Amino acid sequence: MSEGRAPWPTFRADARAALARSLAPLGLVFDPKADEGAAAPRDGHVRATFFGPGGQVELAYDPWDVDLAVRVNGVWLALLLAQLLPGGEKPPASKKGLTTLGALLAELLPKLSSPKGRRALRESSAWQAILSGSDPVAMRRMLEGGATAALRAAAAQRLGSMEPPTAIMARSLARALGDKDLAVRLAAAEALYHRGASAPAVAVAALSRALGDAHEALRIQALLALRQLGRRAGGALPAVQERWKRGGARERRVAAEVVVALASKNER
Repeated sequence: MSEGRAPWPTFRADARAALARSLAPLGLVFDPKADEGAAAPRDGHVRATFFGPGGQVELAYDPWDVDLAVRVNGVWLALLLAQLLPGGEKPPASKKGLTTLGALLAELLPKLSSPKGRRALRESSAWQAILSGSDPVAMRRMLEGGATAALRAAAAQRLGSMEPPTAIMARSLARALGDKDLAVRLAAAEALYHRGASAPAVAVAALSRALGDAHEALRIQALLALRQLGRRAGGALPAVQERWKRGGARERRVAAEVVVALASKNER
């Protein structure tokens, strides 16, 4: 069986040698037992783990993609760097990269015990769940109670593509059209373009209300979602006609398309 495009048989030993000096002062030591048998796991990755009272650092080298994945306390390193060390980048998968990683971790790990660091861990963990998860319940909770607007908007986008679509998803997205942040409302309206049919009555009511929003971008996105619903959006016709009369040039054009689409579909 092939060992990948770029096998690294000494990865664990190299990782131990390169990171020990940086992590030992922080109380993290190499854990050989955590990775017993990890030299040839089923997924082809080679792993090395460091742990201690201050947390845990996990490295996984992929010889196929020639990539080094790093998690700190279970959270992707890139997410933590974005919040705590702007401009910091995950090092390449090489011996030199491991040395650079040691210095980077020595700077990052002490920050995790501060209030800002703990908040970054929580938010990064939430981002990770959104980016890698497939649990609609977790996404709905994030959409309705996410600590930041960016997290709530990301949850809305994820619900918009998650299969299979359900009425509960659509109702959560409809409620998100009332979020105080415009980015969240836009993401919810865009997601309802794809998921509104799962709960059309609720979606149409929420999208009709969104046509009264102060921001034209949201009103246009709501119009597009209503157009996608077709004849099921008939109840929104008065609100759509109002935008046809009073909106800007682009908004009137889209509203006209919705009116025509509803009328033609209602005649069938």
